[in-house]
Amino acid sequence: MDQKQTLELYQEILRGAQIGMGSIDELMKKSEDVLFREEMRRTREDYQYIAFEANERIHEMGGEPKPLSMFMRMNTWGMVSASTLFDTSNEHMSELMLKGIGMADKELSDYQERYVNADERAKDLADRLIQMEDAQRSVYRKYLN
Repeated sequence: MDQKQTLELYQEILRGAQIGMGSIDELMKKSEDVLFREEMRRTREDYQYIAFEANERIHEMGGEPKPLSMFMRMNTWGMVSASTLFDTSNEHMSELMLKGIGMADKELSDYQERYVNADERAKDLADRLIQMEDAQRSVYRKYLN
């Protein structure tokens, strides 16, 4: 096990979960559909659980969890705002959720390859995040026409 790689993988997992939560927070502000917001709230809770665990593991290793930068938060806000300027339908927001999940999966797969010597617990958490996102796909696909 490489402690540096393990810590970096946990930081990437945390970052991905934070981006997911931030995106969902912005999308929830745009949605007028109570049931759709409830779906997004459940997805956010899943991300929050992963973020909490990554945060705890970072602390256990003596590290300091890195919050999302102001740039990343503003970028997320800007992308969601621009993407929903003319269309706040459930279908469109589902497309945005699915696109975000796809991007996150690709990044996590890249990180898993980069951090091959990370601790198995970190790799397992990354796998759980991928599995959670994969399960969420079916939730949002049902809103596509």
